[in-house]
Amino acid sequence: MKTSHLQFRPGKTLDYRSAQSLVALACRFEAQSMVEIGNKLINVKSMMGVVLLAKDPIEDMTIIVTGADEAATCDSLTEFIMGI
Repeated sequence: MKTSHLQFRPGKTLDYRSAQSLVALACRFEAQSMVEIGNKLINVKSMMGVVLLAKDPIEDMTIIVTGADEAATCDSLTEFIMGI
């Protein structure tokens, strides 16, 4: 298991287009990818789950990845999210 904790500037949100790109990126990898925000645990490969992220401002999140290519997956997701 590999994790990455991210913190954002106040008021950060995830728009629909970015959510779509995040899901597409996660689906390129075999590893299971989850995002924990507060008490919510969301599958990053689920468009419906990721769209729920867009409705509220995000202050911090933890990416949790398990599987064969977890290091590459976690690094790619972290880089993408921090670039939004």
